[in-house]
Amino acid sequence: MPSLMANVIFFKIGSMKIDTLKIKNKKELFEFSFDESCFYYGNKGRFSSGKIPYLLENLSPQFGYARTYDMEKIRMLRVLLILAISSCVVFFSDYNDKIPLLAPVLLLMALIPFIGNLSNFRPNSWVRIYDDTGAYETSIPIPRNETAEESQNRKNFLTALSKRIEESYGEE
Repeated sequence: MPSLMANVIFFKIGSMKIDTLKIKNKKELFEFSFDESCFYYGNKGRFSSGKIPYLLENLSPQFGYARTYDMEKIRMLRVLLILAISSCVVFFSDYNDKIPLLAPVLLLMALIPFIGNLSNFRPNSWVRIYDDTGAYETSIPIPRNETAEESQNRKNFLTALSKRIEESYGEE
């Protein structure tokens, strides 16, 4: 199970204040930050890394929340269910007399991964960021095992980001 951590860092470069939210899991480090003009989405993983800027004046100060299941895990659970059903069909068919270990092997192939992944089959939560027209731009993951401090850090970051987006509307 991936462990996620969230940290907020506030620092100044000259007269420009930069706010940063870091969320780390076993595979990837997400870094969200903003300055006077842009919101940045960055990630560093085993196979990919990058940083994408979004102009603050094009973002909406209202954020959405979403809970979704990982579609890959849903597909895997469906395949495992098919394996379990096929083991029952083989057990009650004529093939069981000819290949007696086929049904138990199919059942084990289904049950072992199913039990291992059942505990991780929970929805992922996200803070959704939209542009000023309401179109989806990016998401900030909410860690499953988020502590009260990490939750407060995330909320403080989002509040500061929302205020900065509202301020950027007046600067045009």
